[in-house]
Amino acid sequence: MAGDGQYDIFISYAREDAALVERLAAELAAYRWSVFWDGGLPTDLTGDAAIEDARHGAKVVVVVWSARSVASSQVDIEADQARQRGVGVAVLIDDCVPAVERDEDLADLRGWAASPGQRLPQTLIHALTSRLSTGAAQATQTARFRPAPRLVPATSDDADALASNRAIKFICVIGGKASEVAVPLARLHAKPDGLVIGRLADQCDIVLDDDSVSRRHALLRIGNGRLLLSDLGSTNGTLVNSVHAGDGIELVRGAVVRLGEVELNYRGIAK
Repeated sequence: MAGDGQYDIFISYAREDAALVERLAAELAAYRWSVFWDGGLPTDLTGDAAIEDARHGAKVVVVVWSARSVASSQVDIEADQARQRGVGVAVLIDDCVPAVERDEDLADLRGWAASPGQRLPQTLIHALTSRLSTGAAQATQTARFRPAPRLVPATSDDADALASNRAIKFICVIGGKASEVAVPLARLHAKPDGLVIGRLADQCDIVLDDDSVSRRHALLRIGNGRLLLSDLGSTNGTLVNSVHAGDGIELVRGAVVRLGEVELNYRGIAK
């Protein structure tokens, strides 16, 4: 059972997969592990803070990859945070292309997902048992799960080199000309207060050279496992899908962001 708010397993998933994740959580709980997924949130725990506490305190984070979750910025971020802590276990439930690093092993649950009467593969159970009882490093060798690469907190000078090629991608349109903007995840993790977007290079982390953009226009940050954008009192406003960003609005893949006359199309997190 969970003690002091710490769970054995936290499950990261897309909400469209909730029915299958409920089955996964129940089967894992049958092994006497404490399992957290937000569909099974205890009645005395509510809100994003409880979810964030459970994720950060979990001994193992099981990331469920599917055609739905590969399109989820929240799952992307949760998977990246699990890699940093060295506690992630990736599982595949359909024929998607999962967003995993090159040296990550993947537990194939497609047969289990397609057959309600089938039990979870013992390779996964053994891997989780070893991780939870003896620590992630020894467990990965015992159960043939290699440890996920660990991302060391970086300064702004060396963040790009430590980003493991994972970056938040935008298509930026200024004056009718489009270009790609890639923001390494390491830069966000190195600055938990967020990255400032604006016109002046000496005051901003992400520079948009257009007169319609304020000197310090908007803030990009990670909060409660979500990618958030907020306005910094800009002259011409910050809109996400035509809604004012205010103190913070979540960015999901495909979102259209407008900062003055500049348009940013959020393309998700990728290598």
